[in-house]
Amino acid sequence: MSSYRDQRQFEQYEQASQQQQMHHQQKQQQQAHMDSIEDQTLAIERRTNSYKEQQVTAMLEDITQLDNGIQAAGGKQTVTFE
Repeated sequence: MSSYRDQRQFEQYEQASQQQQMHHQQKQQQQAHMDSIEDQTLAIERRTNSYKEQQVTAMLEDITQLDNGIQAAGGKQTVTFE
């Protein structure tokens, strides 16, 4: 009787240990997935910021050319920023 009970307790312990290991692996996988999503989000933000900087630079160049054109034509208007 005693050996059956010991065997049963050992099996339950082993099963619980395996479940705990699986749970730990799942948590690690979830964390790795979240880290990957965060890395991808940061990369998108960097590309977006770079694109916005390019747009602003192009707009400033256009405005400067317009301003220079107005002044070259003898106009007194200038473009100002606040």
